[in-house]
Amino acid sequence: MISNPQINKTRGANSGKVSGATCFFRNRPLLETISSILQSSEDLSVLFHACSVGPEVYSFAINAALEKNFSRKFSIYATDFEQLYLDKAKKGIYSSEDISHLSDTEKMYFTRIDNNRYQINKSIQEMITFLPPSDYRVYESEKKYDIVFLLNSLCYVTAEEQSKVINKISSYNDKYLIISAFHTLSIKQDIKRNGYSPVLANIEEIYNSWPFQIAKKPSLLKRYIKNLLPAYKNSGTILSGAELFSKNKDYEYKYCSIFVKDSFIQK
Repeated sequence: MISNPQINKTRGANSGKVSGATCFFRNRPLLETISSILQSSEDLSVLFHACSVGPEVYSFAINAALEKNFSRKFSIYATDFEQLYLDKAKKGIYSSEDISHLSDTEKMYFTRIDNNRYQINKSIQEMITFLPPSDYRVYESEKKYDIVFLLNSLCYVTAEEQSKVINKISSYNDKYLIISAFHTLSIKQDIKRNGYSPVLANIEEIYNSWPFQIAKKPSLLKRYIKNLLPAYKNSGTILSGAELFSKNKDYEYKYCSIFVKDSFIQK
């Protein structure tokens, strides 16, 4: 596994509601684990909620393009509550600082347009459809998505709203739900009620690679989320480890980011 890079935050226009902070390849172990569990060659539809200004979505698309054994086609859709964020995401233009931590191979998917700006290559942009602005708390869809992402956003809603959001997502999600920074005290019942089970592959490395674990002062998250593990210290090893995880009640739900529909497992 590749360890998480120094976090570079790409910010959208701040609406005063949320910061819109995000970055490219924010959690490499998560992307690598998703790649490893998607073994079939079938085409897959993917929805990103709260996509901000786009790096998370483009990271998934670039990672898919780099997977030599991916014979499947991804139909990727993305939306956010803020129109300004979506406008920036559609343009796909980012600063040199935004992509400074990417590998040379990953940077091949960007074209330099001036001294400080780079644009996502057309081949990657064409993989993604940006939908009109929407609030994931009320979003409904007749279309079914194989994978739904909602990353580092549930901390901005209440536990009661989180419960309703997962209920809604379950109605249009057939296979995998990818979430982070949620309310841990109620996540187990939210997940089980909707027929999901945790995917435990690389659970520790994924959890410890989130920015709120790396950050020295994850004050925002602490106001919303209980039972955070001790912050990851960048010493080349993950300090918390399986023993600390397993000693926490319901750790497989509280510290998990990938959940799978039980109905999909049974097929």
